[in-house]
Amino acid sequence: MTRKEYINHKGGNLGLIIYEYYKEKASVNLVPDMNMFLMYLNMWCAQKGMGLGNLYQVAVRYYDAKFNITTVTGKDNEFIMCI
Repeated sequence: MTRKEYINHKGGNLGLIIYEYYKEKASVNLVPDMNMFLMYLNMWCAQKGMGLGNLYQVAVRYYDAKFNITTVTGKDNEFIMCI
């Protein structure tokens, strides 16, 4: 994922950011497409008792550091923009 793609998806495409993180970090890509990946991920999260939000935060921290991104949020913590 490029910096520009990440910024475009950061405001709302939770699944794609997690999928791209998985593809980048996995030594073997066992899930061929995003739909299958999200189905697998939802089952895995349910089994572990965790939500996609936790995984999303891990991926966002990784890409923010990788691309040196600062996120601007409003007072209610809603996403405004990336710089």
